[in-house]
Parts: sequence; structure tokens; C-alpha cells
Amino acid sequence: MKKKYSVKGWNVGLKRNLGSKYMEFKNEIEWLKQNTFEIKKNDVVEIGVEEGEVTFYKNNEIMAKTNNIKLAKIIFLPWIGEQPITKNCKKHLFKFAT
Repeated sequence: MKKKYSVKGWNVGLKRNLGSKYMEFKNEIEWLKQNTFEIKKNDVVEIGVEEGEVTFYKNNEIMAKTNNIKLAKIIFLPWIGEQPITKNCKKHLFKFAT
């Protein structure tokens, strides 16, 4: 997936979930745009969040890292927020949760 499509996904997913609060996260959203990368077939991408630290991994390599509690609070909203990109996506992510 080209970077521009990932950036578009961040914008759409975060705007849906943050609504009027979107601009309160301007710096965090800019960080996401700057640190989003191209994804190719068979790449493994992970987003790690621990105690306010957000880390992007691609194929077990750290691609970006920041310590930002505001970003940590919104990073998963496009997939598991009140208005996920698709409800089916959220459903499948929580399929095995107990």
C-alpha cells in the first residue's frame, strides 16, 4: 500500500472518531503522516503502545518511535473506535478477545 493511502486512512479514521476534537490532535496526526510508510505484500506491520510510548514496526524493525500520551490514546481509533473504518474490521479484531 502506498504511503498516501495509509495517510488518507489515518485522516478518515481519526476524523470519524474525533469529530470536532480532531484539531486538538494536530501535532499527533502530523507525526502519524510523517512516520507512515509504504507497505508491500507480506510485510508485517505492528503498532506498539506501552505507557504512552508509540512504536511503529515493519518486519520486526523499528520504523518510528515517540513518547506521546495523546497519540497513544488515539492510535487505534480507526480500527476499534466508536466509528471504525468498517464495523466488520472491529468485529474481527475482537473475535478472539474474551
